[in-house]
Amino acid sequence: MPDDESTHEKALSEKSLAFFGAVMASVSHELNNVIGIVDQSAGLLEDLLYVAREGQPVPEEKLKKIAERITTQTQRGIGLIKRMNRFAHSTDEPILEFDLNETVENLAELTRRKATLKKAELKVGYGDEPIKITGSPFLLQEVLYACIMQTLIDAEPGDNVSVSVAAQEGRAVMLVEGRKPLSGEVNDLDYLGLMMNRLDGTIESNIEKERIIFRITVPAMGRR
Repeated sequence: MPDDESTHEKALSEKSLAFFGAVMASVSHELNNVIGIVDQSAGLLEDLLYVAREGQPVPEEKLKKIAERITTQTQRGIGLIKRMNRFAHSTDEPILEFDLNETVENLAELTRRKATLKKAELKVGYGDEPIKITGSPFLLQEVLYACIMQTLIDAEPGDNVSVSVAAQEGRAVMLVEGRKPLSGEVNDLDYLGLMMNRLDGTIESNIEKERIIFRITVPAMGRR
């Protein structure tokens, strides 16, 4: 019979794998959209090439718009791939020194589509100075993702989900705020608590009227 510790380890591993898969699936969907738009634009260019071969004038403004669309989507794709790579490399080592602001921003951009599907807006705020953390960027992102997803369970069009980062007396504090679930309950508190123990941090949740607020605290190395 497996002991409690091995059961917890298996459960945490399964949660982490599900989190990684969810983020990568979301990014791949966005990349598929990019490729679809570029492919459509290439088809339009072929149509214009046929028109030119027939000796008809090709509208310059139309060519310009197609070129701009391809450039825009190419840059969007490059940005998505860079963010995806940064996220994937957050699993390279169990303990790393990393910039919390960059990590939170990267995760927010990768999960923004989740808010968009709910017709909600995801906002991120932090100061100008980096906040250096030593720990697992992957685990921290997993906790943040779980909190963001809870604010989106029953989100309505026009809702705002905010993620803020600040340094306070040698610690870094992250607040995730959004619409509370209709159930009025926070899911997976034990799981989130175990994750925060590994990060030498704490997590608290409070429900105020129609809003839920998560407060995540971890040790910081100071601001540079």
